[in-house]
Amino acid sequence: MSEQPLSTRQAHLALAGHNSGVGWLSNLLLELNIPLTPAGCAHAWQPCEGGWQLTPHAFRHLRGVLPAVHRRTVFGFPDALEVCVDDNDITALAAAGSPTVVLLRDPRDAFWGQWERGAWERGAAEAPTLDDFLSRAGDGPFHLPPPEAWAVRALLWDALAPLRPLLLVRYENLRADTAREVTRVLGFLGVARDESDIAQAVAVSTFERTQATLAQAARDRGAIASYPGRGARGDGAERLSTPQHARFGGLAGCALRHFGYPAPPRRREAGGGFDALRAQAPPEAQAVLARAQSDMAGGNLEAALHRMASAVSDVPGRDSSDATLLATLTALHWTHALFPDAPADSASVPCAFDLFCDIHRAFGDEPWLRIAQMRSLTTFAPRHAGAYNIWGKTLHAQGRPADAEQVFDAACAVGAESAQMRSNLAVIAWQDGRHDQALAQILRAAQIDLQEPGVAANLLAMQSLLQAA
Repeated sequence: MSEQPLSTRQAHLALAGHNSGVGWLSNLLLELNIPLTPAGCAHAWQPCEGGWQLTPHAFRHLRGVLPAVHRRTVFGFPDALEVCVDDNDITALAAAGSPTVVLLRDPRDAFWGQWERGAWERGAAEAPTLDDFLSRAGDGPFHLPPPEAWAVRALLWDALAPLRPLLLVRYENLRADTAREVTRVLGFLGVARDESDIAQAVAVSTFERTQATLAQAARDRGAIASYPGRGARGDGAERLSTPQHARFGGLAGCALRHFGYPAPPRRREAGGGFDALRAQAPPEAQAVLARAQSDMAGGNLEAALHRMASAVSDVPGRDSSDATLLATLTALHWTHALFPDAPADSASVPCAFDLFCDIHRAFGDEPWLRIAQMRSLTTFAPRHAGAYNIWGKTLHAQGRPADAEQVFDAACAVGAESAQMRSNLAVIAWQDGRHDQALAQILRAAQIDLQEPGVAANLLAMQSLLQAA
């Protein structure tokens, strides 16, 4: 049979955080004969007798998450509409003209389920604790811990809503009245279905029936059923300890309150963006910021990034000119990561940039933001010793000496070695009981600069303790 296009128009289904129910909504749409194309499967559907069927590759990709593909093999797609399901925000963010449905869920519930699933798949002995899971920076575009990464993504989508066709759907509302929310999604996508069809799709997509269908399909092919999930519970937030709840204060708390979820009080500083940030900068930073702004106005984010990186020197501090420059550099880095090919007249770029500037104005003293700043700085200034030093010391202050040691080692490996860096490595090794390695590190620090504060004292203390032993 000859090739023919699946659709004439595209929409996107994106998530503001993992474990937010995208699979559930995807299955509901597929049950209603709306084709879903997952990330990594550009040509998921092929024409067949009577309609469309999944390609073998796409079927293997979807058989563990969409029960609809086990109930029938041939689908009719009457609307010339294709919904692309994105496993991150980048693809959907780039598609500014396409209708985009963003699924939002209370992250305290979502992250509990995500962590619990990881522990089930990897085994309790190998899985991180929930505290570690909530505190470790991720590999996404922001390099932030899960609560803050969720907040930035959710706030960014909300900020972009006036600039593009965008519909925010709360998972909790989808659970409370599935038919109503599905009808709302269909209307946004410009398609219609009979109430009876929607009711049938909802009935076969309940949590219990979904789990039963997927488990039976796994048994039929001789595989072990995947993690059973707890999507029907929605009680993850209630199971968090008081310190774990506290991880959802700060920026995460502001985002939670913004979207109607209960959270500890603290408001993100509203409005202002880059102009307000620039106004706070001392005179010596104004010229650099003006040139970076000129680069941005010309659509050259890359030039602005490198200009800012070259301007940041010494160890940044909140009361110095470097604080404003560093905040601007990090905001540029995140904006460029999200919109690398955005045209000069794209409204999304200044919108995202101003949001990130506001975040830095309000939360620049938070450890997670300081770490993200240093990671951004070393991306464009890989031998900036001061950035590595603050990055590692912040990690160490959070009780993560092994991560701090990796940062200090990386700094020395790329030519950002300093006496202070070697002294820090010596202290970490000493506290870990690696006394010979600690002595070697402090001797190297003394060789570089014996006058560096703390080096001589640490060297004397370590030698004295080793002699006494």
